[in-house]
Amino acid sequence: MKSTLMTRFTVGAGMLVLAFVLLIALAVGIGRGLDADVIAYRSGDENYDIYVHDLRRGSRVNLTPDSPAHDMAPRWSPDGRQIAFFSNRDNGYALYVMELSDRSARQVAGFINGVPRWSDDGRWLVYGAQASFTEYQVYAIDAATGEARELDISDPLAQDYLQAEEGLISGQFPSPDRQTTLLIRLDGGSAVISVLRDNDRLQDLYRFRVRRSDRDYLRWSPDSTQIALVDYRSADVFGIHLMVVATGEGRWIADDFAAEPDWRP
Repeated sequence: MKSTLMTRFTVGAGMLVLAFVLLIALAVGIGRGLDADVIAYRSGDENYDIYVHDLRRGSRVNLTPDSPAHDMAPRWSPDGRQIAFFSNRDNGYALYVMELSDRSARQVAGFINGVPRWSDDGRWLVYGAQASFTEYQVYAIDAATGEARELDISDPLAQDYLQAEEGLISGQFPSPDRQTTLLIRLDGGSAVISVLRDNDRLQDLYRFRVRRSDRDYLRWSPDSTQIALVDYRSADVFGIHLMVVATGEGRWIADDFAAEPDWRP
């Protein structure tokens, strides 16, 4: 009897310790940005496909292996369950949304002039277009129905979109937590990423070649610790380079003509 009680006590105590360890691990994982280790991008030379790369496991999955078309510009939904992307799989480029649970894709809009950004609530895909030389118009597409509407510039959806676009134009890229701003300046035939440190000293972190066709060539991770950027690994082959902003240390994750990175929220 005594032995049985002792065994139960030992097993019960062991389970409590295991549960405690798992809770700590979960908390540490969330604090470090568990989902910040997953990134989507397009890759390929003659045929673009969309990949999801798990940096923690070192594996990647092709989401569009059966598509003979160009699939490109992936953008995660805020809940991480869908990806919006462009494809010319049906007579011309159009905007699609893929459900990651079964990888089914549906067209939500025809050709649009610009890469859309998801609204924070995941309902809208927002994009802008140059209406004239001096006029810029912003539109929103319902991701579920494909219904499109023109936004007033004062609309919060339009303001969020324009603020993000301003960084591409000015070369200033604030981190998601707004604690760090990266500055991009041109220097000869390349670009230089710099950061303003606590001592008000501008420190150069990385020099790279900007591809003219890439608009979103630099993307912050959701936890504001890393950036993904498009650079040339060799004279003719480009790929995606990750860099830890605090230290400037970096590594390549894809060099097979990979571009258009986007982190999972």
